Formats: sequence, structure tokens, C-alpha cells
Amino acid sequence: MRFFNDVRLVRRRARQAFHFEALEAREMYAAGDLDTTLGSQGIGMVPLTLAGGDSAGRCNAMATDAQGRALLVGNINRGNGNNDFVIVRRTAQGLPDKTFGAAKNGQVVVGFEQGVKGDDRATCVAIDGKGRIVVGGDVEQLSGTAFGVVRLTPNGRLDTTFSGDGRAVVNFDAGGDGQDLAAGIVADTQGRIIVVGTAQTDTDSTRIALTRLTPGGQLDASFDGDGRKLIWGLKRIPNPVSDRGAAVAIDAKQRIVFAGRWGSGGSGFFGVGRLKGDGSYDGTFAKSGFTALTLDQFSGIGPDSDPKGLRFDGSGRIYVVGAIQRQTPSDYDIGLLRITDSGELDSTFGVGGLFLMAFDLGTSKSDVPAGIVIDKQGRIVVSGTATASDTESELAIMRVTPSGQLDSSFAAAGKRTIKVGDVATAASGLRIDKLGRIVVAATVRSSNSGNEFALIRLLG
Repeated sequence: MRFFNDVRLVRRRARQAFHFEALEAREMYAAGDLDTTLGSQGIGMVPLTLAGGDSAGRCNAMATDAQGRALLVGNINRGNGNNDFVIVRRTAQGLPDKTFGAAKNGQVVVGFEQGVKGDDRATCVAIDGKGRIVVGGDVEQLSGTAFGVVRLTPNGRLDTTFSGDGRAVVNFDAGGDGQDLAAGIVADTQGRIIVVGTAQTDTDSTRIALTRLTPGGQLDASFDGDGRKLIWGLKRIPNPVSDRGAAVAIDAKQRIVFAGRWGSGGSGFFGVGRLKGDGSYDGTFAKSGFTALTLDQFSGIGPDSDPKGLRFDGSGRIYVVGAIQRQTPSDYDIGLLRITDSGELDSTFGVGGLFLMAFDLGTSKSDVPAGIVIDKQGRIVVSGTATASDTESELAIMRVTPSGQLDSSFAAAGKRTIKVGDVATAASGLRIDKLGRIVVAATVRSSNSGNEFALIRLLG
């Protein structure tokens, strides 16, 4: 925020003289300032409608629609110890959207109830070309967990043209205890839904897993034969393998690009792959259709990296953001990589294709990204969580220029932190609205109220 004193120039005709009259100080807002038109000084709490014994869980993802309305998804803790998907829609002004949901209170709760406890958690959300809302997450079953997908109509009703009741479940049945966890979701131009996540392949190992569903909610047999694909990664990684999918997107040529962690134990790489529409590897990307970026060439980098999100810019280049370990095992910084269309690190970005940022609050120094967007000027905005201690954290946000430098026109030298609750604030999603404002979703924890969902809006 910047302050200026206005002055008024007055000319008196009789004496042809000038004098100045001072007016009140006025505030001029700058990029990175909280947008005071939302909620309380740019922060809008999103209380859930709770039945007796229910409580808010975590807000895990967000999306915005063409009308600028924000969709937040996560889980709601039921009084019986179960969890269900919860989807909340707020207006562009941050108010409950009373056109959304059967109860017209801006909230929809969906359970799958396939297991003993019914522990279902929404982790990702997208909006298809018809304005329908697709939500992915984890569904507990009698044995293990599965990918769960919900499709809602634009007004928040279960879409019964999708799998009969608006809900679909996908098992990979790849081994072990069947612990399959969804992480990212996208809809293509044909209304097909692609979900990326993690599938357990034996007792000790997991792999990146993708599935594609038809617009009707069935496994799409035109995708890798049965609608499911496991990414086996690099043969040189020893067992047990701890690969996990993180994000998926569709580029301008309708190719499927995914990112995740490829690794074993405490060592992990940025794994990025590209598939053709039929689910086969695109050999024009890194020669084999996938690549593992070890970052060994950069000094001060530890053995572990954990991708969290990806986006494309107007030139089709791929940005992947993740947490990168430094020399101290508990110290993670936010790393942003730019990858060319051919699957190589783009040396014209940052330092050798990498931009690294530390917020380093308190003693923990663990910074983990949660969202990435690119604005109309090609600037990259990243949100995340800066952890100060075992119990305290703040929302972290930064803006990077297209060349890979902190944008000095944003906040204080390109980055800032925001603490909402008196205990912890954890970022969970990020979008730019049609007015260029930056909208962040978060879970806020306060000592007197537990977890709450929140929207934070900043000027862009």
C-alpha cells in the first residue's frame, strides 16, 4: 500500500495568483496488496453449514468459473468420524452462492460410502466446457482406497448422466493393499475426464497413475486399452519405489501432460511426462515421453524434490512447481522449472531453467507450493505454505517474471506472506480472476475454532 498527499491548485482570478490547499491523505493500492473489497480487508472466511457433530476438514483445491465464482473443495468431518467430499461456491464478492446446491446455501456434500468408515476426501477440482464441475478425490473401500470422481451440474446437483448417480469409482488393482489416491483432474474438449494420482503396486511401492473417463462416467477404453495407465518411471530407481502423481493438464494440441515425484525413499526427482490422446507416450517429448529432472547440476540442492503443480504459457512451455530439498533435510524451498516443448530444461529461464525461492520463516524453513497460475503478461504466480514451526505456518505468495526473476512490482520485492488464523494458514489453490486479481484458497486453523476454509484476494 502506498500513501500520497493530494494537493489542489487554486487560481484566484482577481490577483492572478496561485496557492495550494492540502487535502486528506489517500491510499493508493499496489500489486500484492490485499483487495479490501473482499470480506474483511481482503480475507473472506468460508464457514461450512454443519450438522450436529460435524466439523470442517481441509480445503484441498479450488477453481473459478466464467462468472468469477470460486469453488473450494475438501472434506467435511462427520459426527460419526467419517469424511465426505464438500464443494463450496462463493460469488465474486465472496458471499455464499445461494443458486448452488439443493439446499441453495452454496454448499454440496457428497459421500460414496463404499467402506466401513466411508472416509472420502476431495482433493482436486476442474470445470468442463459445459460449466459442469468435476471433483476428484480418495474414496475408502472395504479394502484400500480408490479414485473417486463426482460431476455436478452448474447449479450444484449431482449429474445423473454421469455414471448414473453423478459418482464414479476407479480401482487400479495393481497390488499391495490397493491404496490408490487421486491428486489432479482436468476435462478435455470432448468432456472426457483425466485424473492423475498414485496407485499402490506392491506392499512397499507406488507408481504414478492416470485414468480417463468418458463423458458418461465409464472407463475410456480408447485410453491405453482399458482407461487406466501406470507410469513405470525409470528402471534405475531401486525398490521400494515411492512415485506419486501430482498434477495433470492438457496442452493446445490436446496432449496430456502430467507431473509427479519419481523416486525411492528419501530421494525424489521432478518427473514430467506427455501422452498422446490414446494414452501412449509422446516420443517427441524427451525422446521417450517422460523425463526425470534430478537437478544434480545445481549447487546447494538436496536429494529430494516433490512436484505439486504445472501450467503452460502462451508459447506452450511447461512450468512445474514443487518443493526442493536443500542441504538440511527439513529445509525445503519452492522451486519453479521451465521445460521446453521437447522436454528439456529451458536455460533462458532463471538459472539454467530453475528459479528457487526461500521464505524461511522461523526455525522450520519448510516452504511447500500449492498452486501456480500464469497471468496475461506471462508472469508466474505461485502460492504455498511457509512453515515456521511444527504448529505455525503462513500463506506464501510470489510473482516471477517471464525471464525467471522475482517481480519487484509485486508486494515487497516480489513476495509476501499472510497469516490469517492465530495458529496456521495452509494454501490449497490459486487462480487469477477476470479482473486480474489473485485469488487464493486456504485452510486456516485458529486456537478457538479449529479448521476453517478461507479465500484471500490480492491485487494483481
